[in-house]
Amino acid sequence: IFVILEDDVEKQLFNLVIRKREAKKYMKRISNLTNFSKGNSFTFLLKLAKNAEELLKNAIIIFDADVKENLDNYRTSVYKMPSLYGLCLEAEIINHKSGMGSCW
Repeated sequence: IFVILEDDVEKQLFNLVIRKREAKKYMKRISNLTNFSKGNSFTFLLKLAKNAEELLKNAIIIFDADVKENLDNYRTSVYKMPSLYGLCLEAEIINHKSGMGSCW
């Protein structure tokens, strides 16, 4: 199963969340589908989820928690990372430490 994530920060968190080695051995975690950018943008992954159903039969896409898009109507497996404040992971950490933050 390919697990497609937005960036390396999300990939590291996902590795911590999924603790079972048995599950991990069936997953290939991908945080960069192209060689010319750092991470996968939300818009790129959203287009992939909308238009590449056949390609994603053995894959899931996991978005940052700050995604406002309703993901319920997709035929592909798309999910959001859990969050206390509905922010991306980086802003979630800043918000927790300082009481404020937003995704950049």
